[in-house]
Amino acid sequence: EERGVSSSLVGIIFSSFAISNFLLTILRPYLSEICGRKNLLILAILTESSCTIWFGLISFIENRSLFVTLSFIIRFFQGAGGAIVQTLIYSLTAAISDDKEIEKNLGYIEVGTSIGIAVGPLIASIGYYMFGFKFPFLISGFMEMLLISCVPLLEIHHINDDDNRS
Repeated sequence: EERGVSSSLVGIIFSSFAISNFLLTILRPYLSEICGRKNLLILAILTESSCTIWFGLISFIENRSLFVTLSFIIRFFQGAGGAIVQTLIYSLTAAISDDKEIEKNLGYIEVGTSIGIAVGPLIASIGYYMFGFKFPFLISGFMEMLLISCVPLLEIHHINDDDNRS
């Protein structure tokens, strides 16, 4: 509102996340072949987390056109990173789990996702109320960047790199 951005334009900006999410979900197997799953996961986490931080910092931009353009681009790349992370987490879980563990491990992903969907907006709302607009984006982005340190803990190196389509 401060920059004169209409509700329909805000909807288009936020829909860019969903559009890129859809496109990159389809392209993820091909990107895995090019980069390898481990490198692609690190790149996707870095992309999604940095875009989250940038989305919080974009409020410093006063120029309406620049603000709208960068908002669209940032949300697009954030959706792309999110799509890759989401699909890779499932494929890696399936690839590194044995038959007895796969259902349990996929269940852990679902429980974690559900907790994040339920608790995340509450925490973000409290952070927004207490510290302002930028805080939820900055803290979420930095927390997600910490996930990169967990990637070496995954047994990705034990997976046959020729089997990148799973």
